[in-house]
Amino acid sequence: MKPILQLNETMRTKVQSLESECERICKKLVNEYNHTFSQLGVTLNIELVRTRKHFEVSQDQLFSKDYHSFIEIGIEKNNEYFTNSVVSIWKCKEEWFNLVGFITENTAEKIEQNIREIIQEMIHDLKESY
Repeated sequence: MKPILQLNETMRTKVQSLESECERICKKLVNEYNHTFSQLGVTLNIELVRTRKHFEVSQDQLFSKDYHSFIEIGIEKNNEYFTNSVVSIWKCKEEWFNLVGFITENTAEKIEQNIREIIQEMIHDLKESY
């Protein structure tokens, strides 16, 4: 994660754009792999989550202390949810009485590639335990 000291409108737009792109990637990958996971008896969940102190919040709070956006990848089986991986996108923390942002150094394409690799590992693990 790369530290960002200048929390301005340019950075806000960049983070909002990246989060929106991540939401699109999540939907695309769920649609692409949903059938495969269904055949293995589980439901795939990939979503962008925005939290602040462990509560879900809206994107307009991205410059608030303790804001964290991340992609959560997991499965649901027998009404139980299991988180497999979390991919951080943006964090905003207070350090020395100043707000500092931390943004992933990965491009949207690299994030998608990483998620695909996680999904392939999940499929492999599920097939072994089947």
